[in-house]
Amino acid sequence: MHRLRYRPSRLKLVALAALLALLAVACDRGGFSRLRAPADVAAEAVEGGILVTWTDTSLGEDGFRVYRHEALAPTQAGEPTHVGTTDPNEESFLDDTGDPASSYTYSVTAFKGSTESQPGVQQGPPVSPPPSEDPDPDPDPDPDPGPEPDGIIEVTSLGGGTGGPECTLRDAIVAANTDTATGGCEAGIGADVILLPAGTIELTEVHDDHDGPTGLPSITSELEIRGVAEGEGEDAAPGTTVARAEAAPPFRVLHVSASGALTMSGVAVENGSLEDGSSGAGMYLAGSATLTTVAFAGNTTLGADGGGLAVVGGVVALENVDFTGNVVGPDDGGFSGAAIHLAGSTITEYWGGTLTGNRGSFDGGSAVVHVDAGSVADLNVDITDNEAAGIWNDGTLGLFGTSIVASANALEGGLVNHGVADLQDTSITGNVAARTGGVYNTGTIETFNTFIEDNAQTGADVAGSAGGVANVGGTFVLLESGVFRNSAAGAGSAGGIYSSGELRLANAGVVENESPEGGGVYLDATGGEASLTMRGSVGVSIRGNRAAGDGGGVYVAGPGLIVIEDADVADMWIHQNVADADEDGSGNGGGIFHTGLAPGSVVPDGTVFDNVPDDVFGPAIP
Repeated sequence: MHRLRYRPSRLKLVALAALLALLAVACDRGGFSRLRAPADVAAEAVEGGILVTWTDTSLGEDGFRVYRHEALAPTQAGEPTHVGTTDPNEESFLDDTGDPASSYTYSVTAFKGSTESQPGVQQGPPVSPPPSEDPDPDPDPDPDPGPEPDGIIEVTSLGGGTGGPECTLRDAIVAANTDTATGGCEAGIGADVILLPAGTIELTEVHDDHDGPTGLPSITSELEIRGVAEGEGEDAAPGTTVARAEAAPPFRVLHVSASGALTMSGVAVENGSLEDGSSGAGMYLAGSATLTTVAFAGNTTLGADGGGLAVVGGVVALENVDFTGNVVGPDDGGFSGAAIHLAGSTITEYWGGTLTGNRGSFDGGSAVVHVDAGSVADLNVDITDNEAAGIWNDGTLGLFGTSIVASANALEGGLVNHGVADLQDTSITGNVAARTGGVYNTGTIETFNTFIEDNAQTGADVAGSAGGVANVGGTFVLLESGVFRNSAAGAGSAGGIYSSGELRLANAGVVENESPEGGGVYLDATGGEASLTMRGSVGVSIRGNRAAGDGGGVYVAGPGLIVIEDADVADMWIHQNVADADEDGSGNGGGIFHTGLAPGSVVPDGTVFDNVPDDVFGPAIP
């Protein structure tokens, strides 16, 4: 018998080859896959974790998923945890997430899309990751560096010393200036905040000489010192005090250098003392400062200016800052700025402070606040009951809602102005001194809604001054304001306003003032031109003033110029004034007393009336 062998034709062989080629292309393009459980799954502990290996038995997979099972018993595995995924055709995976204290087995599946093969399960016993190898311990470890500096330096001690272990204010300032840990204080980082506790920090020794002996390091960087403020808003008061100890040698408390920028709140600065001719027993400021809810109390500077705060080439803003019981002296020294002295400096704003009980060189030439010729100050404060004039201005001054009450040295009271001053919503009241009571001006003053009341000039031998306003060769503008109930004791001085310069009254009143001559206004042209102008849309009233001698309303010495404008549209009145108020028969010119007005004077009919004993005494008005 012969066996027949099948021999495919050439055509069938070609077709079979084409079919196999198509299947290969389909597999390459993802059109065909065969997922089978990976074979030969094994696990081995290696450096860095557990190495899982397997044999790829699938075709066209997207990759492999590796699962870990915690061994619960030698022959029992826990629920699987997915620990990793590989690319297709991979046959190993390193699991570096295991716990060396645990044992594991592994399984691996092939997957394509959402389809996953049966798992290939590890053969052999559970495996544990190798323990991590700790380096040899440092036989001489560095000390704990502590927390990273965050720019917040908390003072933990009320002591005034240095060197730790607690953080004192002295060390905190050095740490902030130098960005270096100092004493018990962490390092600053540039612009820093020092937090102070409630209570009193007593300084017992000089830290260094910074424009004079100083108890604290000079502030040379950008720094905020934050004390504890008690209360809120206008009632807030400092709850932290930084003070020179009573038994300590003389030194100031704080110094801010030209490079320093201080923000301070909730702090009282007390009992600074300087006797070497240095300024600013409380604080010397050459840089910039913003002070809020701060108090300066009981600081004394002898032989120099600035009892509480001396600002020298600096800039300061103040809010709710009080000055109480600060002193400059001696009394015959002519030193000024018992509370604040500005030299080439600026107060950008000062809102809501009270300055009381401060004393300057009492014999004269001193004030509570002194603004020198190169300085600028804007104030909204209450200056009351001081033994110094309220403000002495040689520079540029703005008063807004300010009151100056019962503040005078022996010679000057209220406001002394040799510069430029703008007074709005301000009152100057109850100031009494020998030379001038309310205001002494040789510069320029303009007022709005300002009242100068109940002040007194007491020197019987003082001429050329006033109880209310002495405008000595300057310019004084009284706009919608009043000069009321002031008095002068000196012959040649006015009860209300003395002026040997330019005096302008607009919608204003000069009322119920008293003096030996010129009860309301004393216009003095004996040394040069002097003028009085009355104008306004409502009117001007010079009324109810009294002179023991001549000039109940207006006394004109020399050829003064009086111009009354707007009488046809407004009440421009000089009326109800009294000359010869002591009734000794020697006084004339109840309304106006003059010996010859300057050419160009205009006094319209009907503007001077109802005065006693007469309306106008003197030559006919040209």
